[in-house]
Amino acid sequence: MPKITLDTNVIAPALIGDRRGPSARIWRRILRKQDKLVTSAQILSELEAVLEALEVNPEVRSAFVSRLLETAIMVKPKHEENFVPGDPSDNKIAETAISGKASFIISGDKRHILPLKSIRGIRIVSPAVYLAEIGK
Repeated sequence: MPKITLDTNVIAPALIGDRRGPSARIWRRILRKQDKLVTSAQILSELEAVLEALEVNPEVRSAFVSRLLETAIMVKPKHEENFVPGDPSDNKIAETAISGKASFIISGDKRHILPLKSIRGIRIVSPAVYLAEIGK
């Protein structure tokens, strides 16, 4: 079972986006225990802020985050170095993946994260590429 770390730009569309889209498909894989989500309090804090800014109903937001917590491996990342020089606030994604020994970071950030291609052996891919590679 692959261990994956999701950028918030992948998690949020799983809740509010197209139910057939790649983010929703990855979320269903996590719920079916086909993938293991590795996340952190820092990522969840950003997710909460994003969902609030998108005006997602507080009850829906809370239920989604609770379900995420039930299925995820929570890690406490170490602040090691500047992995994402173009956007240091995204270092939390790399640090979470490294701390949780993830195989993939899945992101939609074409400007800062995807161009890195990998960090310490952890592949960085888009949701569509990830689904294509695992055959789903």
